Amino acid sequence: MQATLTKSGLRTRGAQLPPEPAAIIEGGFIKLGILELTLAWTAYALGHITALDLRVWLAAFEVKKRRSWLKRGQEPRFTAKELHGLVGGGGGERAIRRSTRKLRKLGLLTWTNDGPQFAAKPRELTVDLTDEVEAMRALMPYRRAFVPLPRRMLRLLAGGVKRSVMATVLGHAARCIYRKDKLTGWSGDGSCAASWVAEVFGLDERSVRRARAHLRDELGWLTELHDRSQWAINAHGGRFEVDLSWQRPELETAPSAAPEKPSISPAEETEAVSILSGPSGEDDRGLSGLREQTFSPKERIQPSHPGAAPPEPPSDSCPKKGGEAEHPVKLHDIQSEDLRSTSRVMELFDLALSDRSWAKAGVTPVDSWPERLNWAAAAARVRARGGTNPAGLFMHLVRKRKWGDVSNHDEDAVRQRMAEWRDGVPEGSYSQKRRRAEPDEEVLSFEQEEYLREQMLSSFKGW
Repeated sequence: MQATLTKSGLRTRGAQLPPEPAAIIEGGFIKLGILELTLAWTAYALGHITALDLRVWLAAFEVKKRRSWLKRGQEPRFTAKELHGLVGGGGGERAIRRSTRKLRKLGLLTWTNDGPQFAAKPRELTVDLTDEVEAMRALMPYRRAFVPLPRRMLRLLAGGVKRSVMATVLGHAARCIYRKDKLTGWSGDGSCAASWVAEVFGLDERSVRRARAHLRDELGWLTELHDRSQWAINAHGGRFEVDLSWQRPELETAPSAAPEKPSISPAEETEAVSILSGPSGEDDRGLSGLREQTFSPKERIQPSHPGAAPPEPPSDSCPKKGGEAEHPVKLHDIQSEDLRSTSRVMELFDLALSDRSWAKAGVTPVDSWPERLNWAAAAARVRARGGTNPAGLFMHLVRKRKWGDVSNHDEDAVRQRMAEWRDGVPEGSYSQKRRRAEPDEEVLSFEQEEYLREQMLSSFKGW
């Protein structure tokens, strides 16, 4: 390197360090328009489409992106089998076709020779959602035309996650992922408040914080940066960084024949179940997908190893007085005993999957493990709440999907019972991790908790 003294100063000539390569979003991304997103989410929040329809709508972006590299003269072909490979579910291709017909009837999605076309204006829909869409659009980041959503995360959302997880991913992608310039490329560093995500997508702030913790701790998609003052956090939210090179986690497949002595204890088998559930198969980049867990009664009572006797059915059913036989489970005639039995709650869930009135109303649940956990937690909430109409309260929670009304205690209480139901063992077999009230501990009812909360809040008035 040579240095030359000139009138303007010291100039250097010679070899220079090559510039750093621009940051990219590994795996590619799709441009999810703000208006397209607000239209679809508003229709979902108001009950015009179901969660399965929304996942099919997201999967349509992926199948369209896959065909963006076709050569001139090649005609794209789209099949329901490909969409089902991304979405999954027990309904098969028939459920995918039903969802596409519903989206086409509503105007959100139309299929042409060039591929799927998405509605970008409220007047393109067959229902009037102008006021709701404009209200949600006003809360979005200013002058943001689209959300750069990574394709790897898009496939995960299409495979099936909780509503709070999907909203948290979309919110952080809108606030944190952006392109600086051509030299530096993309960045995943930005600010996002949980209260903003909850307000935009109509969720409970507590659910957003739980979903954010899941994305941060279990999936590694988010990283929280603790380099801000409390004033900045209160004004703009916490600072997070999205991993632009993130890859989907893989699920270990179970062996065909288990050994005689299990390598893990029953207590270890009942670890907290992930809130993810997705389709099986591999995508175009070799990333294995997430299987959507469905359990039939025959699969639950299979012996754990050859030669072993099948376990007894769960003993969580409620005994009848005077030797009276249990009444059959009916979705339109729910008894209080049904909500105290995990197996009977799951029978109600199975009935809702095939009920025509639920399908006509667009409230059919998704056959996945997280959805079953939500139903069991709703039953636990009803048991803790009490009241004169427990069946009506339970139907209100599950049909309106009021998962924000379910507390953390309710969810933790049913995880052990659901694990026992899944494995076909009697209730109490996994008591090592069950949360039981101590003998001397007083258990408060819902009314007593509300009274104590009001008394505590009133004591702070005037501070």
